Amino acid sequence: MRGVTPAWDNEARRQGNGTVYQGSTPQVYQKWLSSCVEYARDNPFQDESLVFINAWNEWAEGAYLE
Repeated sequence: MRGVTPAWDNEARRQGNGTVYQGSTPQVYQKWLSSCVEYARDNPFQDESLVFINAWNEWAEGAYLE
């Protein structure tokens, strides 16, 4: 099963030891999500096409989806 996230940057919480994913744009996210949806359709898990979206509105980490 595949998953996507709009962005991630937890450097504020883990100064000097954080993880940052750079280059996120709406267009890149759309391409990534579309490819995951296509994969899920072609490879169902127990008859379900699943894609996980990480977006719990963590403003400090930049993982938010509106």
